[in-house]
Amino acid sequence: MTNSQKDLINLLKKSMFDYEFDTCNIDWQTVCDEAISQAVLAFVYDSTNNIDDIPESAYKLLKQYTISVILKNEKVFQGQKELVKLLEENKIDYAVIKGLTAAMNYTKPELRTSGDVDFLVRKADFQRVKNLLAKNDYELIREEENHFHCALKKHGVLFEMHFEMSEFPNTELGEDLRDFLDCALDDVVECEYQGEKFKGLSTKYQMFSLLLHMERHMSKDGLGLRQLLDFGFFVKKYPQVMKSEEYVYLLKKYGLFKMASVCIDLTDKYFFDKEIENPTADMLIEMSLKRGNFGVKRDLEETYYNGMVRMNQENSVKKWFYFFSNRAELTWPLAKKCRFFRHFGIVYLPLRHFLRMVFRKKNRINYKKVFDSTKETSILYNNLSIFKG
Repeated sequence: MTNSQKDLINLLKKSMFDYEFDTCNIDWQTVCDEAISQAVLAFVYDSTNNIDDIPESAYKLLKQYTISVILKNEKVFQGQKELVKLLEENKIDYAVIKGLTAAMNYTKPELRTSGDVDFLVRKADFQRVKNLLAKNDYELIREEENHFHCALKKHGVLFEMHFEMSEFPNTELGEDLRDFLDCALDDVVECEYQGEKFKGLSTKYQMFSLLLHMERHMSKDGLGLRQLLDFGFFVKKYPQVMKSEEYVYLLKKYGLFKMASVCIDLTDKYFFDKEIENPTADMLIEMSLKRGNFGVKRDLEETYYNGMVRMNQENSVKKWFYFFSNRAELTWPLAKKCRFFRHFGIVYLPLRHFLRMVFRKKNRINYKKVFDSTKETSILYNNLSIFKG
């Protein structure tokens, strides 16, 4: 962990818990860059009260960014209000997930960056709701075949409609977890923010939603500090989740107990200064600081080779075949139009990359860095015993 990353964590603690520390030697430009990559710059601005030696350029950046975050959050909130009204008028079962429901667990929810409105509907209602939204000027902008959600846009606000919380492993445990979470909308609670009421997940299902969100980004595009903080603040608000026999049993049953425990140790050690020895928690925060929010700090080669962590049980040939097939569907126009061609991704994509390097359209891949990065993430993923009930 670099000095600037340590300073970033201390500034977050100052904003969230009035933590005091020596701010004399902060490299503000580097800290701001780190905070932007982690989508937590608004908290850093909030921490600058009673700090007088901030360079004017850094302070101006902090202030402007924080204003933009607050305005964006308000725009997303207004979009959520309009969506909730439409769903409730049409008597559709739903729950807002992540986003504002996660922000409400923070001491200063207005400073948590909201990117979009995620909401869950029943699988049986998915097509009906999609049609309803289309009639009300929500533009469908992304929907992958056999996926668990779609993305829509209206008035510049992005909406993600889910019929499942996340992807699940193709195992008996994964199918059992999917069936268990199918009941989430039978157990919703009423939430209220700035006088507006909406439905959210109950504590039990919110716990699973946050953990599965972290797992998905760890295995796909990178887990950042914001996701770790979301879960940390959730547990601080609902400390009973790790004391309840029912919750602990469910977490152990579905292979998420160790991940939850490690995240709690990480929060306690790095944000509440508790003396905790947990190498896996140290590895997790280092990886999060290295990758950034949604992996924005990853290098080109890491981006190109992401998404292989979950396939550690497959043999190497199948692993690479599945990887290039999935990658082809995302990046090869022909495979997007006709899924049959995805099977040729293992030939087409390496050849395409080689030709782009020859013609200077792509940088050369550092294969050792690719290998080390993938191996590091796989070790962490295995240490967390995810989906190993």
